[in-house]
Amino acid sequence: MKSKSKQKTSIMKIAENETHIWFTYDEEINHDFALNNYVPFLSHQELEQYQKLYFDKRKHQYLVTRMLVRNVLSRYLKGIPAEDIEFITNDHKKPYVLPEQLVLPLQFNISHTEKMIVIAVSVGIEIGIDVEYLDRNNSAFEIAERFFAENEYQYLKALPDDQQKQRFFSLWTLKEAYIKACGKGLYIPLDEFCFSYPSFNTIDINFSTYRHDDPTNWQFWQIQPSKQHLVSLAVKQSEQHPQNLIMYKTTHLLGSEVVSYPVVASKC
Repeated sequence: MKSKSKQKTSIMKIAENETHIWFTYDEEINHDFALNNYVPFLSHQELEQYQKLYFDKRKHQYLVTRMLVRNVLSRYLKGIPAEDIEFITNDHKKPYVLPEQLVLPLQFNISHTEKMIVIAVSVGIEIGIDVEYLDRNNSAFEIAERFFAENEYQYLKALPDDQQKQRFFSLWTLKEAYIKACGKGLYIPLDEFCFSYPSFNTIDINFSTYRHDDPTNWQFWQIQPSKQHLVSLAVKQSEQHPQNLIMYKTTHLLGSEVVSYPVVASKC
């Protein structure tokens, strides 16, 4: 196995009114390349987790995910190589960069699914991101009836058959993004908040009396980077700095390019 050498990455700037999303397709990265170039950069804990995984496909995606996180964050953390970044988690396992390493109040969130990994980055505001693979089978109505708000479940039932699966994933990714941004994961019951679509490409959120939150605190985007993938992003916005979205794609984690994937719905 290759010995570790310091990885050089280009410096990225991010303004207080910007949220960046990074996309990578893990299947575009050769497994042998990843094995030789990424494993040496894992922390001891990450290496242990990597070695516990049994299936090669899962191991490959885990390896690319961890390296994407380290590579992307090192672009914003001036002077800190990717392999030296340290992480902590809150009580609900949401990850953060070790505060002593921050040169600005950077926030990030990660998600991955079949063939795609995404990471969102912001400054000083909580964010959550979720990506789903639209071709996978699931028990949409079972899940919606059991966990979603009643209005969401009835909305799905009323849709034509050919629209139900897409809308289920639309609601599911929004819910995942919101609870991840809040930093409490599934400790927040999914029926305590409800998403709706006032128009085809507009998102709205409402909260039950059990959930003390304000819809005006939040911005949401839904992006479709491929026919098989849907991404939802939740941003707890600041009144002073409503967020602008910038998207990047990176391959082999070496270079990057600005991309403009379709935003299919939003609440800004």
